[in-house]
Amino acid sequence: MASLGSRIVTATSNMVRKVGQSLDGLGSSMEVCKYKDRLVPSTRFVAVDGVTPTVDPLTAFVAPSASVIGDVTLGKNSSVWYGATVRGDVHKVSIGENTCVGDRAVIHVAKIQGDFPSVIGDNVTIGPGAIVHAATLKNS
Repeated sequence: MASLGSRIVTATSNMVRKVGQSLDGLGSSMEVCKYKDRLVPSTRFVAVDGVTPTVDPLTAFVAPSASVIGDVTLGKNSSVWYGATVRGDVHKVSIGENTCVGDRAVIHVAKIQGDFPSVIGDNVTIGPGAIVHAATLKNS
């Protein structure tokens, strides 16, 4: 059972949120040329066929504009930088520890002539704008 203090905080938070939403609606109804922004859902982590990327939440970094999709494993202290895409939609992508995927880089897999995963080892740096297609990069 929730404590009295937490119930008070929850009730107060809900009330303040509703007041804020009402004020926002009132302000936007007074606008002459109003514009309403559409909230775009994040594509940072995307599940494919029920398979969600595995990322160490404490040590791995995935930039807000990066996409990690499907069967992807990202090791400890690894990073996926801005605009990069790691796509494990038809096969597995495995990225080792202390590995850096640079800005706008793309890592994906192949399914056309067989099943080929992408395996990136430990301590590897993939440069900005690089394309890694169904390849194995060993430990550095």
